[in-house]
Amino acid sequence: MSLFRKSFTLFFTVLAMAVALAFTTAQAQQQATQTIKPKLTLAEVEFTRIVLNSIEIRGNEVDAFMEVRGIFDKLLDAGSKDKKAGTDIVTAEMTYPQANNLLTLMQRAKMTGENADRFKKVTDTIVASAQTDKK
Repeated sequence: MSLFRKSFTLFFTVLAMAVALAFTTAQAQQQATQTIKPKLTLAEVEFTRIVLNSIEIRGNEVDAFMEVRGIFDKLLDAGSKDKKAGTDIVTAEMTYPQANNLLTLMQRAKMTGENADRFKKVTDTIVASAQTDKK
């Protein structure tokens, strides 16, 4: 009876872990395909591009860096093509992993105090957009 009880307990423990793993995997896959759409001024997009270009990255981060920078390159190109002003609002579309990579890369930036407000506004906008989308 004791062996049966241990086997029974072990079986359900493994089963519970498998269900939890499947749920976590499904949630991660769902987040990878969901997009957020933060609204930034064209000047904030340009500032973000400048900040990204000023940081040091490691070799294993090149792909993520180029993917994130590409989002802002496209917005700047479209804004230039459409003759938009720096105060015009544009929508940056990115997945949760891209937004996470952006915020991680931006945390490495070194800047003067005068840029702190712009930096905070951009990062707060990205975070708020992600939080709004999750609700």
